Formats: sequence, C-alpha cells, structure tokens
Amino acid sequence: MVVSAFLLTGRLNRIVDLVLAGSFTWLISPDILEEYAAVASRPVYRLSGEELESFLYQIKERAEWVHVTSSLSVIQRDPADDKFLACVIDGRASRIVSGDRHLLGLRVFRGIRIVTPSEFLRVVHPAG
Repeated sequence: MVVSAFLLTGRLNRIVDLVLAGSFTWLISPDILEEYAAVASRPVYRLSGEELESFLYQIKERAEWVHVTSSLSVIQRDPADDKFLACVIDGRASRIVSGDRHLLGLRVFRGIRIVTPSEFLRVVHPAG
C-alpha cells in the first residue's frame, strides 16, 4: 500500500500528503523499510534506480523511526506482517492504516485500531 500511495494518485496519495504535511505520524522500522524497498523494486512499478532511491529517501526523511524490541507471532497465515504489529506496539501508535487482509482481519490489536485507507480518511480526516 505504501508504494502505491507514493507512486499513484487517489485516496492513498492523500494519506501520504497528510503525513508529509505533518498531520499524522508515520512509524517505520528497518524491517519495514526493507519490505517497502523489495515491493518498490518489482517490475510492475517500473522504477529506475534513481526513482527507487528517491522513494526510499522520502520515507527515511519523513517517517519516525521505531526501535523495535517486541517479538510477535500473531498472523499465522503471513508471519511477515508481524513486523508491522511490533512496530506500532513499540512506537505506541493509535492505529494502523493498511490494505493487507491479514492485518485488517484483526480489526484491533492490543487496543490499536486497524483500518483501511478509506476508513482512515472518512473517520480521522473527513474533510479529505
């Protein structure tokens, strides 16, 4: 979702604009950045090396880095998604905005709401 949000227009891009404007904080960890890099490198995005570096630089500069110490085993069908849960727990986030069906299936994790981009914009930023 993050790669699409940066590279495409629409509601996902609106969320990135709000983060870049400082309206919301975006949490990230080294493992998450590594996943974003892998996804952005897929042929479907057709990014040059320079464009990929620019994309990653924007994330590094705009996101709040979280030192993740939690080790979770929550999402059995896609254990790689556990890194997002650990990041928001250690970063003390109030919600996760995701298009991932495994994360969305939880709806709430340890008091942290998990919402779609549309839900986020509708509830948190209705003027968007």
